[in-house]
Amino acid sequence: MTDVTKPKAASGSAEPTAQAREAEAKFRVGDAVRRWCFQSLGPNLEAVILTGSMARNEATWRASESQVEFLSDAEFIIILKPHQDLPSQETVILICSAAEDELRNQGVLCKISVSAAHAPYLAELGETIFGYELLECGEVLYGDAAILAAARRGRTPRVSEEDGWRLLANRTVELLEIVPELSEGTAPLSDGAQYRLTKLYCDM
Repeated sequence: MTDVTKPKAASGSAEPTAQAREAEAKFRVGDAVRRWCFQSLGPNLEAVILTGSMARNEATWRASESQVEFLSDAEFIIILKPHQDLPSQETVILICSAAEDELRNQGVLCKISVSAAHAPYLAELGETIFGYELLECGEVLYGDAAILAAARRGRTPRVSEEDGWRLLANRTVELLEIVPELSEGTAPLSDGAQYRLTKLYCDM
């Protein structure tokens, strides 16, 4: 069974580097979600997996003297043991909000996203960006670390062109949220607008 390990502070440095602050904040996010999942689901829980940009160590964040704010969500997949019912939407919301509140008190602002499934789901993701990212870059924070390797077995990592098109379509739709700001022609753009434009540019 794996568990998250707290990153070590840089030796001989009075002030943590940006990399160290990001690693510390990432640890706190994963630790909070892992504990709230176990507290809420107990023996029904098989694994907690971090995926998305935070698992790739590519999360967008900014820091002030007192806090770290992630602009991108922290995405988690929780796996329930066989024959156990998936948690209700209310339970999932409770896990997310409790973890977010705990993190806020620690000076880490982060939106938590949690989805629940059973282990066979991992092998049925198809040729999708989400599936590729989860199986190739996911971090198992609780449970058997081999669960992702087992899901990868016998399949060739690949993303279909159709799923790539869907991602670009979604990113384009997200720009609709900042049309009023773009039409005003004010500069510089807000952090939210720059974030959406950057995501579209990177995915293109």
